Amino acid sequence: MAIETERTIIDGIEQIVATGDSGDEAALQRFTEEQNSLGFDIGPGVSVLPGGILQRTYARAAVADDGPAEAEADDADADAGMDITDGALAFANENDIDLSEVVGSGAGGRIIMKDVKAALASAGADDENDEPVGT
Repeated sequence: MAIETERTIIDGIEQIVATGDSGDEAALQRFTEEQNSLGFDIGPGVSVLPGGILQRTYARAAVADDGPAEAEADDADADAGMDITDGALAFANENDIDLSEVVGSGAGGRIIMKDVKAALASAGADDENDEPVGT
C-alpha cells in the first residue's frame, strides 16, 4: 500500500492526514520531511490503527492562492526576516515569545511549532527561577 492522503481546510487550517501500512514507514518519514519543508507542523507522532495502518497528521494555516492573506503573511515574514511556519508564528504571537531568541530546527533552519513550544517551556522555567525565595 502506498501513502494515501486526505486534505481538508476547516476554519482556516489546512490539514493533511497521511496513511500507509506498517511496511511504509520509510515512505511516511520522507512524506513527513517534505511536509515539514512546506511549512506544515507535524502531529505528535504516528498513530497505529487497527490492521497495522500507520497515520500521521500535518497542519498549517491555510493561505489563499493570490489572496491578500498571502501577501500580508509574506510581508510579516519579510519584516521579521525569519523563516517560520504560520502556525508557529501565530503561537509565538499568542504567547509573547521573542522569536529572535528561537533557533529553528526545520528544513533550512525554519522555525517550526516544536521550536516555539520549547522556547515557551524554557521561558516558563526561567520565570520560575526568578521567583523570590522565602516570601
